[in-house]
Amino acid sequence: MTSDHKRNTEGLAKAREKKSEKCQERVDKAIQQLLKEKEKINFNSVAERANVSKNTFMITIMTVLIHSENSKKDYLL
Repeated sequence: MTSDHKRNTEGLAKAREKKSEKCQERVDKAIQQLLKEKEKINFNSVAERANVSKNTFMITIMTVLIHSENSKKDYLL
């Protein structure tokens, strides 16, 4: 028995994007707080302050870098 039903994953994708944006905001805020308090800034301190796992923090950083690189390429073209 086969089904031609197409799964609607749009809602899941939007929820994931929103979660990612909130995580990025928490990371940005954590870095700003650490700078203001003149604390050490490293993977552990930022992840702990932002209340995210180190893995999530790394993914957030990589996403930001990829987007910024893509923006630079678009600007240069």
